[in-house]
Amino acid sequence: MEAEYNLTEDHMFIGEEDREAIEREVQNYKETIKDLSRDQLLEFDKRFNESFEIFGIHTCNWSIDSYLDALVEIDGLAYLDMGADTDIERVHELFPGICPSVFFHPEKLRGLSEQEIEREITKLGKRIGRGYILFSDLEVGTTDSQIRVAYEAAASL
Repeated sequence: MEAEYNLTEDHMFIGEEDREAIEREVQNYKETIKDLSRDQLLEFDKRFNESFEIFGIHTCNWSIDSYLDALVEIDGLAYLDMGADTDIERVHELFPGICPSVFFHPEKLRGLSEQEIEREITKLGKRIGRGYILFSDLEVGTTDSQIRVAYEAAASL
């Protein structure tokens, strides 16, 4: 029996087994990075922080929940970005001086109607409170009207 293939939003043909394998690999990678964050990278982040007047960390639009306990060890962190599924309330508790920058996933934006975009951006803005919503790496097929609605919803917060 042939595997059933689906055209994903990334325009790649993959079967369900391939998709599950990719998801497992991504999860393994995140766990490895989490371990590296504390065991190896944290020391370098601390050194960078000591070497620069302003220091921040970019996390590639991922949830940073599993890294928070390590990141809080960096005194005076000035910038921190994260994925929208991060526990933002905990970020505010651990980093009261930071205005978190939260990515709105580009594929999610592309897949929502204008009404859904406005609702989702407003909801995310309320979760963030003091902080920023980042719209980056917008996908092919994202319409001008989707971008305009997202911007206007964020600007009205």
